[in-house]
Amino acid sequence: MAFQEELIDLLNRHSVENESDTPDFILAQVLLGCLKVWNDAVLKRDAWYGFRPWGTSPWKGKQLSKQNRRRMMAKHQIRKLHP
Repeated sequence: MAFQEELIDLLNRHSVENESDTPDFILAQVLLGCLKVWNDAVLKRDAWYGFRPWGTSPWKGKQLSKQNRRRMMAKHQIRKLHP
């Protein structure tokens, strides 16, 4: 059984859809969409800070130069939101 099918089944077993009167499969799609957006945000945040989790960073323990940070931001299509 695929994750989405298991999620639909889980939502159904716990009657989560009753509060909003929304079909289980739609709730599952919304939750999976939220997870995708979250994962994208985490990748962009990590690129912004020049960070890769769990020691996978090629620049381990080093700060990114401004030039490399700009490259990472461009690669991940990140715009600076604060001054």
